Amino acid sequence: MILYSTIFGSHLYGTNLTTSDYDYKHIVLPDLNDMLIGKPLKNVVKQTNTNGKNSNQDIDNEYIPIQIYARHFLEGQIYALEIAFSVNRQTELTKHCMFEQFNNELIEMFLTNNAKSIIGYSIAQSHLYSNKSERYNELMLLKPILDSNQFKTVADLANNNDFLELIKHTNYIKLSTYDVGRGVQEPCIIVIDKVLPFTMAFTDNHALGTFKRLFNRYGERTKSSVSDNVDWKATSHAIRILNEGIELFETGKITLPILNSVHLIEIRKGNIDVESVKHEFSEKLEHLKSLSQCNELKPFTPELKSKFDKWLGNWMKEFYFKG
Repeated sequence: MILYSTIFGSHLYGTNLTTSDYDYKHIVLPDLNDMLIGKPLKNVVKQTNTNGKNSNQDIDNEYIPIQIYARHFLEGQIYALEIAFSVNRQTELTKHCMFEQFNNELIEMFLTNNAKSIIGYSIAQSHLYSNKSERYNELMLLKPILDSNQFKTVADLANNNDFLELIKHTNYIKLSTYDVGRGVQEPCIIVIDKVLPFTMAFTDNHALGTFKRLFNRYGERTKSSVSDNVDWKATSHAIRILNEGIELFETGKITLPILNSVHLIEIRKGNIDVESVKHEFSEKLEHLKSLSQCNELKPFTPELKSKFDKWLGNWMKEFYFKG
C-alpha cells in the first residue's frame, strides 16, 4: 500500500535541466502477512532504463517501507529528511491523511542534531579533491575480470583471486560492510559510490546492471570534462546537501524547492570557477560542522531512540489495524 509519493531529485530541488530524468520516492506500508512471517524489509527500485545513462524520458521509482524511512529520518539521512519536508507541499500524487499526521509527529518529536550522515554524504558526493580519471581507470582494470567470469552473486566476485589482487591497489573499489538495520552489518563490495551486498545476484537487473551503468557514467564524464577533471554534477549535489544541512540547523527545516537552485544549476553546468567552488565547499563544510555542535535541535540519545521505537510501534498498529 502506498502511503505517500513525491517527485524527487532535481525536479524536487528545482535544479532540473532539460535532460534530467524523473525520480519518484514512494513510502509504502509492507504487507502484514510478510511482516508476520518475518520477511525482511527492503527498498525496491524499478527503472525504465537499466542499460546506461538516463534521459529525460526515463523514470526511476523507489518504494521504501515506512519503517525504514522513519528510522533513516531519526538517523539524519538526507534523503529521508528531504522526503519529510516535502510532505506539506501541494501534490497531485498519493498522500494518505494518516501518513501526513505521522510525518508531522516524526518531524516534531524526532528531528535531531545528528549531522554525521549529512556531513559524510556531502564529502562522499564531492569529487573536487579526487581524480576522476583514477576512478575510471580502476573501473577499466575491473572490467576484464567481469568479462572473463560468470559470477552468480557478488560474493563470487569478492572471492575471485584476480579481484582480491586488484583491490590491494585500488582506492574506489573495496570490500566493506553495510548496515541492514538494528546495528547488523553484512558484507558488501563498494565500487565508487555503490554498495553491492554479497547476496546481490549478478544479473542485468542487479549487480551486472550496476557495473554497466558505472562504466557508461564514468566513461562519458571522463571524456566530457578532461579539461578540469571535476565531476560537476556530484559537486553540485555536495553543495546542495551542505546548504540543506545549514538551513536545517539554523531554522529547523529544509525548504523545497531549495533556495539557491540557480547557483547550483550553474555549478552543475561547470560555469563557476573551480577554485571558487572549492572555497565555497570548504567554507560551508566548516560552517555546518560548527552548527552541528551548537543548535537547538534535539540530541540523538539512547533515550530518544527508545522513545522512537515505542512511538513507531504504536503507529504501526494504527496503520495496520485502523488505516
